Amino acid sequence: ATVGFTLVRTDGLTSAAGSELHWRWTPTAEERLLSLAAPTPASPAAGSTSGIPRVPEMPIWPGFRGAGRDGRVRGVRYETNWTASPPVELWRQPVGPGWSSFAVSGDRFYTQEQRGEQETVSCYRLTNGAPVWQHQDPARFWESNAGAGPRGTPTLHDGRVYTLGGTGILNALDARTGARLWSRDVTVEAQKKAPEWGFSSSPWILDDVVVVAATGTLLAYDRATGAPRWTGPADGGSYSSPQEVEIHGVKQLVLMSGVGLSSVSPRDGTVLWQHAWPGFGIVQPAQIAPGEFLLSTGDRKGSRRIEVTREGEAWKTTERWTSLRLKAYFNDFVLHGGNAYGFDGGLLTCVDLKDGARRWKDGRY
Repeated sequence: ATVGFTLVRTDGLTSAAGSELHWRWTPTAEERLLSLAAPTPASPAAGSTSGIPRVPEMPIWPGFRGAGRDGRVRGVRYETNWTASPPVELWRQPVGPGWSSFAVSGDRFYTQEQRGEQETVSCYRLTNGAPVWQHQDPARFWESNAGAGPRGTPTLHDGRVYTLGGTGILNALDARTGARLWSRDVTVEAQKKAPEWGFSSSPWILDDVVVVAATGTLLAYDRATGAPRWTGPADGGSYSSPQEVEIHGVKQLVLMSGVGLSSVSPRDGTVLWQHAWPGFGIVQPAQIAPGEFLLSTGDRKGSRRIEVTREGEAWKTTERWTSLRLKAYFNDFVLHGGNAYGFDGGLLTCVDLKDGARRWKDGRY
């Protein structure tokens, strides 16, 4: 039996959380990608595909979960009758492994991927998928269940692309050319090694700093130069990303971590308040209203609604309810019409935001 296991390898997990097994001597998907010809960057005039309008030069999706890190697209309506008007594939472009999603501005979109021993930030044309530029660092993160590649998503701001790689490389790149403007190693400033599934935070820009989370510790860098500005408290393991909120007129950064939900001042990283709910921070906190949040610990302890209040300089958090009917793990919540929608394990579920009671559940995914 032991000899038999040496003949196979795992290329990660299936959607049902089983191992995706292949013969050890067969090429991996990444090896098949690398065997192709290197992508040729598009010319400046590329992207004028007939029948597809050029996208206005504006950041329409600046990073992980959008402009507010809340998963909302504003000012757009979609055709939802896919029987009468089904989606149409416009183009397809192979990319390397990774868990990164996309940032979009004008006729360009940006993502992170792994190509052999090079951790890569890539820019492509939105209209036809043609490559524009690639920035590469000699780094590789790999884990047998989650596979190879960076985990975070690029953030666009003022003509720059900010990225955090799986091993802790923080880059500021020119969005037009991919040229590196500055770079930092967050493992040095945070004094932490890469966690089990890699650094997964997506950068956040607030005023003149860029903020990232190094497995539960927030770090801020000067946006223009990359100089370290402040380091927040070490709050235990986390794969969540910093998120900007404003409560009672005070701008602040919140992060789900091993201790629960923490809020710090963007000026110097001092803690404003914490709501203790120890767990495993993966899912982003969902802001229901100013000072009210829906949380999930990421380790199947359920979901919780809290309220944050302020009296003078003192902050207080109050638990409104905790429900075992929605245990978000990897996928973030959707808030709509007084309800929260998400995955309770493999069940698509809807709960009432008033009390956490389940309205319905359906399907197994």
